[in-house]
Amino acid sequence: MISENPFPDSNKRLDFKRHAGCLCHAAGIWSVRQSWSVQPHEPDTFEINYVHTGEMTNVLSDGSQLRVLGGNVSILQPGVWHCCNHGAVSPVNYLVFGIKPHPPMPCPPFTASETRAILRVLRNSGNRIVRACRETDATFVALRDALSLPANEQQASWHAPWLRNLAQRMFLCVVRSLVAQERPPQFGAVDLVLQMIERDLTESLSVAQMAKAAGVSPSRLVQLFREQTGLTPADCRMRLRLEEARRRLLNTAVTVTTVAIDLGFSSNQHFAGKFRKYFGLSPSDFRKGLKPPAIS
Repeated sequence: MISENPFPDSNKRLDFKRHAGCLCHAAGIWSVRQSWSVQPHEPDTFEINYVHTGEMTNVLSDGSQLRVLGGNVSILQPGVWHCCNHGAVSPVNYLVFGIKPHPPMPCPPFTASETRAILRVLRNSGNRIVRACRETDATFVALRDALSLPANEQQASWHAPWLRNLAQRMFLCVVRSLVAQERPPQFGAVDLVLQMIERDLTESLSVAQMAKAAGVSPSRLVQLFREQTGLTPADCRMRLRLEEARRRLLNTAVTVTTVAIDLGFSSNQHFAGKFRKYFGLSPSDFRKGLKPPAIS
């Protein structure tokens, strides 16, 4: 189940590579509140992402996509060229591991045989998405909170070994998820509501209306949405509307105002603010072919 602990209201990276062991080339937690541009890349490591809340989509060189929703783990093999959907990371909270495919042996805290077994799991996983095991969310939150403690607490004697323990546990949660291939629960109510939204993006449906159509209570519907997507029903609807707006803006014969009105936004300012939040630039700048600000 996805926890509801919020991240700070700004883009932030919490690096814990030095606590994650020599198997990890990189390890960090990202809180992205404003869309950032990310260049296509082809890392020489296994790239593993755990999305806590929100979503992220990686587009591979063959055009296929890995859309990672809240509560899911994705893995990409070394040397796989990929980029973010639309060239930017939209608002999302996630953890990333870069795992060396040929680490030195032994590779503490794992023995040589354990390291080989773990690497075998990663290689056999290919490029795919799985549901995270049950302990992943709680470990993620504990790790994030430990990394966010005040400086004086981070100097305490217990902090470094505690972080090492959490970082290694988080990595093993990911490996366990890849081995278990746990099936996500069946969220028929969520699927039904998403179909309702997609049929008419301009219709302003309340949570109560959506829940009634799906045959569940409003609170249960919100819970199911959070568990499957990391988003509320309203956030999902907004993302779908903005994706459609982006598609329509490619037709330069249609004005920005027309797109905003047709998709039910109350004003150009409201539309532009939401568009900028998710894509990192205004609708007008998008039409000019500009890119969101790059990650520094």
